[in-house]
Order: sequence, then structure tokens, then C-alpha cells
Amino acid sequence: MPEAVVKSSVAGRILMASERYREHGYDQLPVLALALLDEARQRSNLLLVDKAVVLAPNSPAVRFEAARLAHSPMDLFAALWALMTRLPGLLWLLQLVGAMFCIGLALATSLMIVVALVRSAPQHTHALGHLGNSKDLPGLPGFVTILALLGLLPLAGFGPALVLAVAGAFAALRLSRREACGVGFALLVSGLCLGPLLDGWSRVAAIQEGNAHVLAAWRVERAQPLPGDLARLTAAHERSPDDILVRLALATLYEREGNLDRAIQILGRPPANANGSMLSAMFNLRGIIALAQGRAQDGIHEFQSARSAHESAAVLFNLSQAYGRALRLAEQQPLFSAARALDPGLISRVSSLDGRTIHDHLIHARLPLLTYLEEATSSDVSSNALAREMRMRALGPRFSDLGWIALPVLGILGVLLRRSDIGHCRRCSRAICAACETESNTRDTCVRCEALFGRSTIRDPRVHREQLRHERRRQKHELYGLALAGLLVPGTPEVYNGRLGAGFARLWFLAVAAFLLLMADLLPTPWDVGELGFWLPTGFGLLVLVPLYLNSVLRAVQSLAEARAI
Repeated sequence: MPEAVVKSSVAGRILMASERYREHGYDQLPVLALALLDEARQRSNLLLVDKAVVLAPNSPAVRFEAARLAHSPMDLFAALWALMTRLPGLLWLLQLVGAMFCIGLALATSLMIVVALVRSAPQHTHALGHLGNSKDLPGLPGFVTILALLGLLPLAGFGPALVLAVAGAFAALRLSRREACGVGFALLVSGLCLGPLLDGWSRVAAIQEGNAHVLAAWRVERAQPLPGDLARLTAAHERSPDDILVRLALATLYEREGNLDRAIQILGRPPANANGSMLSAMFNLRGIIALAQGRAQDGIHEFQSARSAHESAAVLFNLSQAYGRALRLAEQQPLFSAARALDPGLISRVSSLDGRTIHDHLIHARLPLLTYLEEATSSDVSSNALAREMRMRALGPRFSDLGWIALPVLGILGVLLRRSDIGHCRRCSRAICAACETESNTRDTCVRCEALFGRSTIRDPRVHREQLRHERRRQKHELYGLALAGLLVPGTPEVYNGRLGAGFARLWFLAVAAFLLLMADLLPTPWDVGELGFWLPTGFGLLVLVPLYLNSVLRAVQSLAEARAI
């Protein structure tokens, strides 16, 4: 046998190792499958690709590599399905979607507030001019004054999120009612992102550190432990001795090593407050240990308790085996048939094993994926620390606890205290003040634009033509600027023109695409996800970004055509 192993090829040795693991009950061998795919890539052998998929059909990394080598769309869809149904991939996907959603909203809100502040600058500078007994204040010095006032806030301990919130409320004071409500809603969403949504996302984001024992327990249940999983579970058991999931995983490890007394000690009696599937798994493991110790009657009792808690094919099969060992053959066959009816594939696979140990003839009951998700997303020390650190960076050290409430409060105050005495001209965006422009006949057009475009008679036609030429030049420059801004940051022209809903949506898509493209190679990716962890966010980011910029180019071309027509 050793001579045959030495003489065989790399692929042959991998397949021989997989057969040995299969004999000991392993149904998924992703490490061997990835090694076989690497051999298939070097030898350009598609037959090895098919064999690798057979070794680990539910691994996202294996399915994705197989799709790349065989150019198979079906394997690509299978990889995406495996990503959503396997715990490491699902947790990584939740982390990615949560970060994409929250960070995208934060960036889109920040950009919208900056554009809204620029739009409201003429009204604010005019109001500042009235404070100095002047009709108006030049736009640039007034806007610099506003920015300087906002720049003083960090000296008082305000974080960047609070500074932007103050800027948003300040902008809402001088915008129209619809625009002010849009800014207020954006601040409400930002507050929720820094509040309850951040708490939920941090629980998933901390899975690689604080809740790593959940992934270890998931791997142990599927007979795929990694080096260090025993240490992770032992440390988690010392921190929380009553954690049922950790106790079950540790007992499973010790039972597979043959340390049955230690397994029973760790397992203990199942608590009454556990859910049905958890109780069934614990009773099932106690039954497996009882049969391993030669206590067939105790095993029957444990398997019956497991069946009462939650009936599954594994429990029914084990109960049939216990009846067989107790020589109660009349009761064994109906249970075996019931188990095969529930899961024919599982029972056929177990029945075909050639091994003779008790572990090959008994099945460990698997917990549902939802149980692991609930455990992984539960609050712990690491997730709370991550949420506090992110809040402190965004809100400042003085407001790191409940400072997020200030964002929606400032948005509401900006809407409620909105001043309508100074508006903006619909043609030139200049400030319209009822106290200054008493000669204006309308509330949305300034006196200058009424004189240029209205029906009023101009005494000197040459002056009128020069003023029209100057105004057309200003309009062209504004359209050029908006076209350039739309190409650089899609969504800014819509926000500047008062279409906050469409502008915010485009800004959010831009922020999401930028996050996916920039962070695709930086986010921690489980090894079971493999290269899919890079190509999936990259592909989705391009899928969002390319149509967005194509639409922005079309809008920029339209703006340039309008500018040429003036």
C-alpha cells in the first residue's frame, strides 16, 4: 500500500486520501477539493474539476474555482447558492451587505449635506449681511465664514458626523420646505445608521474575533475542524460555561477522540430552556456515547428523548441502530424505513460505508443554520467594543453613547425652524429677500432677472444686451460646472437643483459601488469563500458603477447641449 501511494500521481494521492476520509464519515472535503483543482489547473484536466466538485459540492470556493476552470455558468450559480447556505459564507455576506448599506448611506448623506449647504450659501450670506447692516455679503467671503464657524465645532469635541449634522440643519434653515424635509430625512437615516443599525452590523462584523467559536462549532458539527478549534471552544466554554452550542461542540470533539467520560462531563444534562433542535442534538449525542459504552438500553432512552424534542432522519436512524444492538429487531426496521423516507440520500450514504466502528454507523444530528446565525449575531464584548469605537470616531469622545440621537433631532429642528423670508431666484439662484427687493412682483424671481427676462421696458437697449450676454455666460458656466460635477460625483446636479430624492439615490449607488471596489480586497474573507470573496463585490460594484456613469455621461452631454443652445 505505501508503495502504491508513492508511485501514484498527486491527483491519485488526493483521491485516495478522500476515500479514506469518506470511510470515516466525512461528506465534505473542501481542502482536498481545492488541492485537486490546483492540480487540474496545472494539468488543464477538466475531468479532475468534476472530481473536485464531487469532493465538496457545497463549498463556495470549490464551486467558484470549478466555474472558472470549466467556464461553467451552472457552477457559478451553485457557488452563489452555497455562499448563501453555508455559515461562513452567509456571515461574510451579511457583513458585506451591512457595511455596504450603512457606509453607503453615510457617504451619500455626507455628500448630499455638502451640496445642500453650497446651495443654501447665498441665502445664508445674505442673512449675514443683514447682521452687519448691509444688504448683502459677497458670496465667497460669506461661505468661508460659514465653513470657519463649522470648523470650530471639532474644538468643542464634535465628531465629523455631528459637524455634518449641524451643517445639514444649517442648510435646511434656508432651503425650500421640500428640500429641508429631504435633508431632515437624510439626517434621520444617518442617526439610525450610527444607532441601532450599527449595533446590529457590529455583531456580524465581530464574528472573526469575538464569536469565532460559532464557526468552530459549525466546523466540528460537520467533522471539518481546523487546527485551533479545540482551543477556541475551550476558551469560549471557560467564558460561558452555560453556552449550549459550545458544550455540544466540545462534547462532540471529545466523543470523536474516544474520550467519552470527558464528553459526558462537558455535555451534562440538557437544559429545559433550549430549543427543540438543540435538545434533540444533545440527547442524540448522549445516545451515541451510551452505545459506544455498551449501554444499549440507555441509548434507546436517549434517542427516544431526542425524537420527542425534534424528529429527524439522523435520530430515527440512530434509534433503529440502538434497537438492533438491543436485539429488538421487530422495532428496528420501521424506524429505519422512516429515517430513509425523511432523508434518502443521507441514509443511503451512511449505509454504504465499509467501516466497522460505531462512529460510522451512527449520525450526529446537525443544528439548523438559523441556530448558528442567532448565536453569531448575539451581542458580546467584541461587538459592543466595535460599535463604541465607531461611534466615538464619528461622534467624538464626548458624545459616543447617545450622540447619534442628535442627528435626527438636528434634522427636525432645521425643518421646524426653517426661515422663508430669504428665498432663491429660480433663474440665477441669487437670494431673494422681501425686505430688500420691494420692487419685485414675484416671489421666485429676483428684480434683476425680471428686468432681463420680463416684460419691463429697458431704456438703454445696449445695456440690456450686455446684461443678457453676461447672464447667458453665467448660465453656461453653471451648466458646465454641473456637467463636470455630475461626471465626477453623480447625483450632485440633482441635489443642487433641488431634486433631493433622485440625487440621494444616485449618491448612494455611487457610495456603494466605491465601497465594493475599494474594499473588495481588504475585507477579511473566510477561506471557505475563497476567490469568490474578491470577485463577487468587484463584479457587483462594476455592475452598479458602469450604468451609473453611463447615465451621468448622457446627462452631461444634455447639459452641454443646453449650454450651447443658450
